[in-house]
Amino acid sequence: MIRLRNLIWLVLVAMLGFGTYTVKYRVQSLDEELARTDRQIRDDEDALHVLRAEWSYLNQPARLDELTQRHLQLVPIATRQLGQLAAIPMKLSPEHLGLPAPAVFQAAPADMAAGTVVRPEPRPQFLARAMQPAVHVASVRANSGRMGGE
Repeated sequence: MIRLRNLIWLVLVAMLGFGTYTVKYRVQSLDEELARTDRQIRDDEDALHVLRAEWSYLNQPARLDELTQRHLQLVPIATRQLGQLAAIPMKLSPEHLGLPAPAVFQAAPADMAAGTVVRPEPRPQFLARAMQPAVHVASVRANSGRMGGE
């Protein structure tokens, strides 16, 4: 009996020893991986510092001004280039479209004082569409591919 018990203890100790060495080597490999990751992080941070320094040098206003004068032939804007206020299209009123004014504006002050408000006639369908901005689906689809850095 004692020999069987000794054999069981011997197998148990051997299994625990094997498990301990397995865990030890696994921890060592994870420790090495952690050290590699830390080195990579430090290298990336150093590269980031270099890139930030380069970016601040490249964006100095004096340097950009010198490059602009050297490579671009820019001149100040002349007043005649701005345009006229009359050239801006204004919102169209119903009178400009050849339609009668809404009935609310045609009510006499006496009617309004008496509390009788005339309801405006329903707008024709074409007028509701004429007052909306014109957006063409085909042009939006054609222009949507140009956005996004192509």
